[in-house]
Amino acid sequence: MAEKNTKQCILDAAERLFALHGYHHTSLRKITGEANVNLAAVNYHFGSKEALLKAIFEYHLTPLNQTRQENLKAVREQALQQGKIPQVADIIRAFIEPTL
Repeated sequence: MAEKNTKQCILDAAERLFALHGYHHTSLRKITGEANVNLAAVNYHFGSKEALLKAIFEYHLTPLNQTRQENLKAVREQALQQGKIPQVADIIRAFIEPTL
């Protein structure tokens, strides 16, 4: 298996430490120590602690939102094929199911 790259190591360490200690109680030094990288690597890849947190959210939400869009498109296409408008329950299900 390929070794994780620096950026992914930082993301993984930050996610774990934010979950354990919270955002405000996790320093960049703790993250870089956990990731076994130097402090400059965080600034190079993310620019700031806040941008690192945003990257963690994007890492998880991007595929989730892509699935939601695909589900919503399928709901719309199915309704059009039946000559109907999409039902609210189907729209909500398409949006929520990827999180379950």
